[in-house]
Amino acid sequence: MNYRDDTALVGCLQGKEPGEFPKHEFSVLRRKELLGFPFVPTPDGDFLPDTPPRLLQDEHGQPMPIVAGFTANEGSHMLIFGAPSLKLENASNVGWEELLQVVRLTVPGAPEEAVRAVAQRYSKEGEGQGEARYRWAMDQIAGDYLYVCPAAEVARREAEAGSPVYAYYFTHRTSGLSTPEWTGVPHGSELPYLFGTLASVGQANHTHTEAEAVMSRRMMQYCGKFAMIKCGNLTFKHTLGHRYKDRLPYIKNKHAKLPQKISSAFPILVLSTHLGPFDSQIREGKAAIKK
Repeated sequence: MNYRDDTALVGCLQGKEPGEFPKHEFSVLRRKELLGFPFVPTPDGDFLPDTPPRLLQDEHGQPMPIVAGFTANEGSHMLIFGAPSLKLENASNVGWEELLQVVRLTVPGAPEEAVRAVAQRYSKEGEGQGEARYRWAMDQIAGDYLYVCPAAEVARREAEAGSPVYAYYFTHRTSGLSTPEWTGVPHGSELPYLFGTLASVGQANHTHTEAEAVMSRRMMQYCGKFAMIKCGNLTFKHTLGHRYKDRLPYIKNKHAKLPQKISSAFPILVLSTHLGPFDSQIREGKAAIKK
């Protein structure tokens, strides 16, 4: 834009129509990423005193009840929109090299040693997926790095600061969902249940199951109670909710024998190593809701 001072630049931006920004915003990204944000919240010392990680670390703010959670396939939507050239519909088209490509897109600039180590770990865990092994690994890597581990980190820090934290793990694929079957339970799948907007999912003539309608009413009820009583003594029966603080011994940012070079490249991703017991507890909650 060739402006030499901030005043002229701000004045120019203020004179633009809002609709112009989305047309050009991604041009500011300097490298290709699976999930790249051109503009993110900037600490101004007033509304946002500092960056969110620093605020969490310094335990700013008063403790308050929060709910944190994620779906079974948080990364699948990102793969569809962030890596459309991979042709993921056919699992036989997805192999080791494609997996490495997705890891590099997920964490641009990571050392190749780290990229291969993470890809190897997840692809080994996905052996039970058969032909879809590498596609499954892509989904889990992207989901863990972009959603699951950050959510776990925020929940951990809030719990340590004294906030009552409740967690959920949503694993139901909604009937009539328009995304390909392989996407499983993609990012945001729980929201229509929480807000009572199931009718917006699927074709106009689609009728959701009675079980889905019941689950939506139940989740809205719990959400309403959470808002009204701030989870003071709320017990989530037959839902996906668990007091996160009880799971803290299992969620530690250790590096699980990964080389230091890898740990520093994937500082959040390695957290997923320690989600096992926490994850199993949430899965028990899922089993309970089916009964």
